[in-house]
Amino acid sequence: MPEDRSVETIIENMSDKQLLDRREVRVHCRINVQFMLADLNDYGTCWNLGLHGMYVAYEGDVTCGACLDLCFVISDEFPALIESSARVVWLNTGKHYVQKQLPEGFGVEFINLGDEAKTTIRNFLQLD
Repeated sequence: MPEDRSVETIIENMSDKQLLDRREVRVHCRINVQFMLADLNDYGTCWNLGLHGMYVAYEGDVTCGACLDLCFVISDEFPALIESSARVVWLNTGKHYVQKQLPEGFGVEFINLGDEAKTTIRNFLQLD
């Protein structure tokens, strides 16, 4: 029988250290994020931001693997509206609430992030 390699199964089997072991720079921040997930239009708070994704503090129901559209403005210093599709890659809610140093929420990976948005995030992260 083939091994289950779904994102949710992989994340359930990861240790706390592996979940936080990122290969990219993340900046802790508090940015309001609007997202649309199926028929749900809601808000969360970006808790940390990287070039390829973010952690969104949110107490509602979200499914691992779900696709959503999100938009946010980093700050007055970086005022460009950033819009992207994203995919939920891990959950930190309900029975999956294991990262107690973070509020309940979910991690997303950006999909279709435009060049201008990448530049804005890169400048915010001070990667250049």
